Amino acid sequence: MILDGPNIALDPAVGQSLALILHEWTTNACKYGALSINAGQVTLQWEDQYDGEGRVLIKGVWQESGGPRPSVQPVSGFGTRLIETLFNQLPGGKVSQTYAATGFGAKFEFVIER
Repeated sequence: MILDGPNIALDPAVGQSLALILHEWTTNACKYGALSINAGQVTLQWEDQYDGEGRVLIKGVWQESGGPRPSVQPVSGFGTRLIETLFNQLPGGKVSQTYAATGFGAKFEFVIER
């Protein structure tokens, strides 16, 4: 697993939501995705953008590669709904999850106050 981004201090509620989201993505990667085989890889990258008024936009990407081709479920499962709900509850929270032939991926963003 490759982690690439700056250190960011998070409010406990935001940290708890992100922990649940990362746990869900990691569990799925281990069961079905890139981390289910030795050649698989997960990259998590994020950046912070200050607006000068005390708010910080966090943008990130979770990308799996080298694993089995992901399958798209016709109906959103519990994990997908959980992730979408948690991001929607974060200030400015958005997430898009994709099931490309090269591997599962997600782009996300949210705002934290400083």
